[in-house]
Amino acid sequence: MNNYNIINILKEDVFDNGLNPLLNIAILSNELNNKQIKELLKTDLYLSYSEDKCVLNAVDRIKLAKENNEKIFIAGDYDADGICGTSIMKDALDIYGVECGFYIPDRFNEGYGLNENRVYQAYEKGYSLIVTVDNGVSAYDAINLAKSLGMDVIVTDHHVIDGETNADVVVHPDYMDEKFNGLCGAGVALQISRVLIGNNDYHTALSCIATIGDMVPLWNENRNIVKHGLRIINEHKYKEIDMLLDDIKEVNETDIAFKIVPKLNAMGRLPEEGNPNNIVRYYFLGDNISNKIFMKNNINNTNKKRQDKSNKMFNHAINLIEDKPFIVIKDKFFNEGIVGLVAGKLSNQHNKPSIVFTEKEGVLKGSGRSIKGFDLQDFLNNIFDKYLSFGGHSQAVGLSINVDDYDEFINTIYEEYNQIEIEEVKETAYLIDENKISVDNVEKLYYLSPYGQGFKMPEFAVENFNVKSFSVLKGLYPKYILDNFEAISFSNNKIIDKPKMLIGNLSINTFRNISKVSMIIKDIE
Repeated sequence: MNNYNIINILKEDVFDNGLNPLLNIAILSNELNNKQIKELLKTDLYLSYSEDKCVLNAVDRIKLAKENNEKIFIAGDYDADGICGTSIMKDALDIYGVECGFYIPDRFNEGYGLNENRVYQAYEKGYSLIVTVDNGVSAYDAINLAKSLGMDVIVTDHHVIDGETNADVVVHPDYMDEKFNGLCGAGVALQISRVLIGNNDYHTALSCIATIGDMVPLWNENRNIVKHGLRIINEHKYKEIDMLLDDIKEVNETDIAFKIVPKLNAMGRLPEEGNPNNIVRYYFLGDNISNKIFMKNNINNTNKKRQDKSNKMFNHAINLIEDKPFIVIKDKFFNEGIVGLVAGKLSNQHNKPSIVFTEKEGVLKGSGRSIKGFDLQDFLNNIFDKYLSFGGHSQAVGLSINVDDYDEFINTIYEEYNQIEIEEVKETAYLIDENKISVDNVEKLYYLSPYGQGFKMPEFAVENFNVKSFSVLKGLYPKYILDNFEAISFSNNKIIDKPKMLIGNLSINTFRNISKVSMIIKDIE
């Protein structure tokens, strides 16, 4: 519990306003302003589309391609956002009637984004226009090559723009009206789709999944996309989405985040088990039900292997940790696609910045995860200059170094990190009586949904409860049945049969028309 400030709301008089206590906590914990509160309470959310110059220019070039019988090559990305965005773009161009193909690169053998080899292959196959999805703003060499070959390039991306490319058009939230500024890659693709072919519910649903998965702020147009997308998904007219949800009847943003997003991401993390291109071609956009069922099983099996590998790697990683304020470990048996997940779990459990490397052919490839209040990217960028590759943001980085530089790297980290004074930033949990945790109260909490980045579900603390039963699922996940709710941990490795306090998020689980409150545990004491 050292990572939490516990606020006892029972002693606060700010909740004596007649509103549901859990709703009060949601508003208080996110420090919302009046504009945001009004946005939360809107019931007539209108799904708009961008009429900004960059979007219109991209659509005009696509229309010209159709007039000239050109072929368009879509260059996608291998995470949930990229897979959904590629599906949206491919389907929109198919519906519009322009000849197009697509490709999502192999994470390990080809790396992220549009590359020169793929440009050559597209050129040789007669493509004259490239459209990137969820990548492209940093593909300087590939775009220069495309231009030298006489090809045009439309970049659609949402990542940070560090410099100008030679792309003919760059469609990016930074170049759109303020309400579109937080779009993910699929959200950007959706704008082109809506201008090109009009409203398409399937595209909105896919963009909703990507928006939740990419953890972009759930305000402005992102909020509209997720609210409309969840409404569409709950109409259960798209079997592809229902199958990934295991046919849940009432779907919320948490279901998307836990049941769909990890499965799509797993296909990119373990390309030896599954191919993201096949998700687009045969699952999201295909018509053959047998192929869809096969792909659904492939997706689920790949995700199961991802979970197993992640658990084994994490358990092994724990044994490699030294008693240092900054965790850095390496092992040649670690899977490159999962090192980021392990780094995240280590960082969360130990409240320390963490970097996990795997080794291949004399090169260490790794991922780092930070803690609140510490800019990991800025720190690493300023203390070491021998990176083979490096990128990311304040809370997560990807990097590679020569194995011969490892000792220098970690010694520099330890030396420099020890000289930094980091202000401890704790999470906040709100202590409430167990009798306040009812289906009715938690349902009212979801009146303000969707929750996510920028508007987080509050975390609640409960103590003085009665544990009716205790079990450990798969030898890893502690589960408690209490008087008013059940609680389970998927990320906290503390296994305590008689805890004094539980901290976590609350949700409603409905099975056979019986609703119960469930807590996803974040910490146990």
